[in-house]
Amino acid sequence: MKKLHFLAWPKLCSMLLLGAGALFVASCATDGFDNDEKWESSVSNTQMVSPNADAIEITPSSDGMSMTIKWPVSMGAGGYQVNLFDVSDAANPIVILSKVVDGCSVESVPREEDVKYRLEVRTLGNAQQGNTDAPTATVKEFSTFTATEATIPVGDIAEWFAANPVRDSEEMLYYDLIAGGSYTLNSVVDFQGHMVTLRSQSKNNRATVSYGADGGFRIGNGFGLKHINFECGQGTQAFIALSETSAVEPDPDHNNHRVITEPVAIQYCNINNLNSYFLWDRGSEGLKYCLKTVLVNNCVVMLTPTQTVGTEGSTFDMYKAGGFINDITIQNSTFWNASRRADTDPDFKYFIRYANAGRPDRAGFTSGSINLINCTLYNISYKGQMCNHSGYDGSAMANYNITNNIFVDCGSHQVARRIVGRLGSGTVIFNYNTYMYDGDTTSDQTGYDKGVILSTDPGFADAANGNFTVTGADQLANMTGDPRWLPIN
Repeated sequence: MKKLHFLAWPKLCSMLLLGAGALFVASCATDGFDNDEKWESSVSNTQMVSPNADAIEITPSSDGMSMTIKWPVSMGAGGYQVNLFDVSDAANPIVILSKVVDGCSVESVPREEDVKYRLEVRTLGNAQQGNTDAPTATVKEFSTFTATEATIPVGDIAEWFAANPVRDSEEMLYYDLIAGGSYTLNSVVDFQGHMVTLRSQSKNNRATVSYGADGGFRIGNGFGLKHINFECGQGTQAFIALSETSAVEPDPDHNNHRVITEPVAIQYCNINNLNSYFLWDRGSEGLKYCLKTVLVNNCVVMLTPTQTVGTEGSTFDMYKAGGFINDITIQNSTFWNASRRADTDPDFKYFIRYANAGRPDRAGFTSGSINLINCTLYNISYKGQMCNHSGYDGSAMANYNITNNIFVDCGSHQVARRIVGRLGSGTVIFNYNTYMYDGDTTSDQTGYDKGVILSTDPGFADAANGNFTVTGADQLANMTGDPRWLPIN
């Protein structure tokens, strides 16, 4: 199950484009009858019995994004009432599915990791045959939580890992933070070659981690953060930096890159007052990494860069050590610079920056990508560049998906041009983006963004204070930007 989960992460980047409108498909393939065949049960004048819980099968799809729920057929039944709840917060269950099924399975049911579910299946009667409803539903509880390696008590995370080193493992190890707990991170935790994910026990009651001046994470392998709030105002270190100790050796056949194939995934996190890099290769002191997959999903990142970091730095900085990210996907997320109130205030020069030699084939890949999907970006690299990656520029291996985003005061009003660099023969998709700079909504993206451009003001409620609720008619009609800011949510 763990391996399936991590292999699914790159697929997740594209699957989320489909939105939440999954179709529920009911079937009864095990009853042995064709759809055109008339079938009558010999069971009549009987009270139905709900399926046995042990006989209900729940099977995740290959990408982990959905599941099929299946139960044995009950002769004489008129259907089944199926209810599915997210009970991660037991006091506030969330309805995932509630419907009458004329069959014995439901397919394409949305599925999330780290969720506790309660399934109720009740067999319904058939009035024509005199059969009545089962008196109660069968209840089956199950969880998509990957097994917990350990629960970290409230306190300093770095101190806890110093006393409880990560064991050697070929799989990702999950560490839980107590729901609603307040933690500190006062020094660097270097996971080196270990694969570690930190997550809150409850996605609805997140733990909070406050950075001290020297706090930060260093990684040399796959890494994850889920459902955590971070307060970084006292910090001076990068939010995540790459370790001096890697899980892999340099590959002499691929430009001596240290290729990390397991994803680095930051999901459902709020990162506030980040004074330094979001992801940093540690500059000229760092190792030459290629991260195969970086995913930022459903996050809000409030940047407050210092003048020192902002002069030449990047939010995602993989430049001076010679590395790059092969596939980066940022979706359903917000990045904004709260420090820039005037032109002279600190700002990162770049949003994403790779070494000049960074190109997929130079790390053993046949293609790479930069994907920004349903994001809101405000005051990002105002006088700088959204991207700088000359190795990607014009390459047939470089693919771009830049859709449904809102860019306000970003990238010197040359957003599309700097993301792509030079047009090559790779796949380039731009559509339904908004580009607004110093109040000007007319676009100078010609030749790069060839899709529909929304040339109107998104009408943020209070951008200066981090409220990006959209009021612009075009953006509302096309549901663009980070979905959390759409009033319909």
